[in-house]
Amino acid sequence: FFWIGTENAGLNYFDSHTKKSRNYPFASAQQSLSYHNIHSLLKDDRQHLWVGTFSAGLNVYDPSTARVKTYQHNPLDTNSNSSNNIYALYKDKEGTIWIGTTDGLNVYDPVRDLFHRIKVPGSMHNIFYNIYEDDNNTIWFITYDSGLIGLHKKTGQWVQYTADGKPHSLSSNKIISIHDDGAGKLWLGTDGGGLNCFDKQSKRFEVYDEREGVSGIVY
Repeated sequence: FFWIGTENAGLNYFDSHTKKSRNYPFASAQQSLSYHNIHSLLKDDRQHLWVGTFSAGLNVYDPSTARVKTYQHNPLDTNSNSSNNIYALYKDKEGTIWIGTTDGLNVYDPVRDLFHRIKVPGSMHNIFYNIYEDDNNTIWFITYDSGLIGLHKKTGQWVQYTADGKPHSLSSNKIISIHDDGAGKLWLGTDGGGLNCFDKQSKRFEVYDEREGVSGIVY
């Protein structure tokens, strides 16, 4: 089975054996989610399902109790998530859960059950669209306006690549998708700049756009 988050139809549970889908909540008395517009999903090590919504914060569903815990942004609490728009949920190789929002980046503290806001150089309040950790333990953050940002976990060093108009640079700062081909390259879909191929060794970008028959918007 697997879970499906939808734009305006809530959370769905699909059983691949029976080919049937059920919409959450499964019973009228069951606790509902904070909103039906879902932008991200993550299953953690305890088999809890994390559900990121648009405008209504973060929900964590425990299937063993059928209960939902909701975390919402509080402007008076710096240990709440930085926004209620949760666009990215990612568990890295060490088990840390990262939360990308439309107003910054956060990590979850399981011991204290709270969130820490991450100071990202040059991109504190940007939209974090997706998060991915490669085999070199670099976490890549794709953003909508600040380009591609990387964090080398071993050194704590940040790196940022933007569309500066120079040869072999990123074609657009509005990145909306990422794929690692396993051969040292990251493929980045942009909103308006086509498809970018980033060579992690040479630090160069190759751009594929309308000239190669590729749409300017690549999901």
